[in-house]
Amino acid sequence: MSASGEAVHHAAAPLWRRALATLIDLAVPLTVWALGTWALVATDPTPLEMAPWNLFDQVVDYLHDRPGRAVVAVMLMVGVQVAWPLAFPGGTPGKRVMQVTLVDRHGAPTSRRRILAWALVRVPSVALAGIGLWWALVDPERRTLHDRAAGLWLVRAAPESAEQAERQV
Repeated sequence: MSASGEAVHHAAAPLWRRALATLIDLAVPLTVWALGTWALVATDPTPLEMAPWNLFDQVVDYLHDRPGRAVVAVMLMVGVQVAWPLAFPGGTPGKRVMQVTLVDRHGAPTSRRRILAWALVRVPSVALAGIGLWWALVDPERRTLHDRAAGLWLVRAAPESAEQAERQV
């Protein structure tokens, strides 16, 4: 039963599949973000004098002296994290490899609008100490907060052919 009282005939994908799909999917967005942030820092017209401390202290000093550039870097990360699932409405590469897919409550593929809502809510859900992800550990349907907010399920994808279905049994 869903929160709205309708019968739901599918179960959320196991948490380990979700986690591996997310790790696979982080490779490209984090690379794009890192390159974008590097370009942002490299094009700074007035280089910051860096103290001879460790890298962490240098980053903190840079963020303190250039808060505008830090905001741009954060917005770039948010943009990449929202755009990535939208670029692959049939399932991101990580979801395809781990054989999971986003579906609506009827088990049908979801719309780009719902994927956008899911991606937008996922940002604070993950950014706030991962509370949206931790929620799946106690949720009776193993759904994250962003799954619930968007009305979606991340489920094990159906095999594409009869041969694949036989191999999974």
